[in-house]
Amino acid sequence: MKQAQLIRTLEAAAPEFARHDWLEEAVVFGVALTDDPVDSDVDVLLIARRTPSAREAQDATERLRPLLESRVRQPLALRITTLHQLESPRGRNVGYGRHLRGQHLSVFRRAHGAQGRQN
Repeated sequence: MKQAQLIRTLEAAAPEFARHDWLEEAVVFGVALTDDPVDSDVDVLLIARRTPSAREAQDATERLRPLLESRVRQPLALRITTLHQLESPRGRNVGYGRHLRGQHLSVFRRAHGAQGRQN
């Protein structure tokens, strides 16, 4: 799939991302942003406002992975982390934080309006 089409397809999934109240942002990184066409797994990182319960994380994975894979027509590497983990001094340089130091693109970001960010 062409890179631009892949990004548009993931951005169009915003209503699906929004159904998970703990989800703050969905970010694409890795090969999907460097190769065109994209011929390998698409790396998507779900960034949570709070730590989702095991059930919430499982539900999100079971619901989103097949839905997104059917839209982009290729395998998805779906991962979940929290804002707290990414913002910690250690988290900025290891784990998922290291991926966000490189090229990445937000395909969903929760709007907060006048209320601001809730933790």
